[in-house]
Amino acid sequence: MTLDLAPGIVRILRPNGTTSGTGFVVSDSGLIATCSHVIQSQDSQIRGESRPERITVVFNATGERRQAIVQPDWWRDAVKEDVAILQLEGTLPPGTQSLPLGSSVGTSSHGFKTYGFPDARSEEGLWGYGTIGDLLPVEPGRALLQLTGTTEVSPGFSGAPLLDTLKRRVVGMVTAITAPDQYGRLVETAFITTAETLRAICPVLRLSDICPYLGLSFFTELDAEFFFGRQQVVERLLESLKREPRFLAVLGPSGCGKSSLIRAKLIPELRRGAVPGSDRWGIIIARTADQPLEQLLVQGLQAQSTDLLEAVKKWQGANPDKTRLVLILDQFEETLVACPDQLCQSFIHQLSSLLDSPLPVTLIIVMRDEFYSRFVKQASSLLTWLEMGLVNIPSTIDKDELMVIVREPARVVGLEFETGLAEDCVNDVLKIAPGEQDRIGQSTALPLLEFALTQLWERRSEDVLTHEAYKFVGGVTGCLAQWADQAYSSLDKEQRPLVRCVLMSLVHLGDESQGIPDSKRQRPLTDLCSKMKDRETVRRVVDKLA
Repeated sequence: MTLDLAPGIVRILRPNGTTSGTGFVVSDSGLIATCSHVIQSQDSQIRGESRPERITVVFNATGERRQAIVQPDWWRDAVKEDVAILQLEGTLPPGTQSLPLGSSVGTSSHGFKTYGFPDARSEEGLWGYGTIGDLLPVEPGRALLQLTGTTEVSPGFSGAPLLDTLKRRVVGMVTAITAPDQYGRLVETAFITTAETLRAICPVLRLSDICPYLGLSFFTELDAEFFFGRQQVVERLLESLKREPRFLAVLGPSGCGKSSLIRAKLIPELRRGAVPGSDRWGIIIARTADQPLEQLLVQGLQAQSTDLLEAVKKWQGANPDKTRLVLILDQFEETLVACPDQLCQSFIHQLSSLLDSPLPVTLIIVMRDEFYSRFVKQASSLLTWLEMGLVNIPSTIDKDELMVIVREPARVVGLEFETGLAEDCVNDVLKIAPGEQDRIGQSTALPLLEFALTQLWERRSEDVLTHEAYKFVGGVTGCLAQWADQAYSSLDKEQRPLVRCVLMSLVHLGDESQGIPDSKRQRPLTDLCSKMKDRETVRRVVDKLA
């Protein structure tokens, strides 16, 4: 997903109302970055003339004119860093937003885009493109980042944000262009002030880079660009829906990535029309737990009703552009074990009635395979549907697919692995969770792998993932235990006794004699506090463990 620069762009005006250059919003509080020579010419600065205290800016997204105050503490003359930070008077207009800054380290050879106001389009603006080069020292202790192929970038781009299209972060601000030499060369060379320099001048600014790994969280539709592998499984899911579009049961072992697969892979495929007509389907996904209908209503079923069939009818009446409604019940085992028996049976009966109705619906149930016998016992009315639309997620994964899962998310955001490190990560997965055949591992180790990669990213060195960092975090085999030990050690003495209570409260204990495994349990934070005075302490414990 590309970052849209337009909502953060402003046009800087001279006192006579003409365009002087570009600026961009760098904080939700209304800070705007630009070049100091855009506010006051370099010649005027050298002559020692007073700089303006207020200037007029025009927001590119809305056309609104507003006043901004020049911040003297964050001003640097044009012969130095050439930076001006402005404070907008009032709040940001609706439809505008701050642009996220990211590190310029490791951006060499990345493509960029920018937006400025050259003379040819001094009010409408123009996009600029090119390639980021390397740092060029301009004086002791200061360097600018060189750009190449900057055909469009001209004086009206001064103060414009430079978006690294790989990192999807603004890594600097357009500062200068070169004049052509006697041979007509250097016309496509420009320079930017790095985001690190902007932060050094204005310490309230923050740099944030995108992490392509999600730790122990499942992937969502918004994370689809970072979800790789499992393509054969997705094809099986799509084929099942093509054969029987009303029902699909997705079963697999705990930790194999069922939720991520559905949210980050299947749903985007359906929105793209991978099943004929599915680009016009409405999709509601919910973790139904012990309040199944209420959770569906919260996630968009809209109609306040105690009857699922009636609620679906009302939803379809309110969404005539959608030809079918897809209801996805994620982690459905929680409903089987946590929902009161009478409520659970009523909900299952309503699901069965919905499937037997003429309404255009698809029901997708996602569940741990250990609960199959429980499902058969409690949801016998759905067994016929189960036979028509069951896909089991494999408990194994091969080495090549593991390598894709490790390498490809890093490639998307311009990260690199030190030689052999990606192979070490994969080999460690095969060691701790080996399959029955060579080059095959257990897919249940994927959460550990993702967590290790996230920890590795947090300790990256200039956008390179290193062997040293991998060893430091404990590798795939030890990173989670090491993190848990550190989290526990960081708690105060009064907080530590609460850890066991909190963790136990988030588990629904099974019954081995009945063949019911343990399962996760959603709990409101207030349920974890027996006394009001404990609430803040429990909240701090949960924050540390989250």
